[in-house]
Amino acid sequence: MGGETKATLLIVDGEPGILNALRRQLAEEPYGLLLTDDAGQALRWLREGRVGAVLCDGRMTGPEGRSLLAWAAELAPGATRIVLGGAGDARAVEGGEACCALDKPWDETTLLGRLREAMGLVVGRGCQGG
Repeated sequence: MGGETKATLLIVDGEPGILNALRRQLAEEPYGLLLTDDAGQALRWLREGRVGAVLCDGRMTGPEGRSLLAWAAELAPGATRIVLGGAGDARAVEGGEACCALDKPWDETTLLGRLREAMGLVVGRGCQGG
């Protein structure tokens, strides 16, 4: 692989238990992980250009997950944005802040498939890009 940079997934969720569960589930995936419960840190990583996809809790507090995803679209327009939450978080997809939504709690197979699509590892059903 030489000097290639591994693609990175940014996960933003206000619940430490969720971040820990995702870290465990994604530990063997072939992309880097950045996990935080802090929107400010997420924005710094987005500005640095280190992010290929964003998985964000739709119901984060201060700022709301939808707002963070909208900022992600501006700071990293090529990064795939996915909202993690429930049926109500489909508004982020309808509003264009995210390309798809995943339920919380999530189905592991669906989660892994969508994230692999987002990271460009497999061709999927349209959760890539914007």
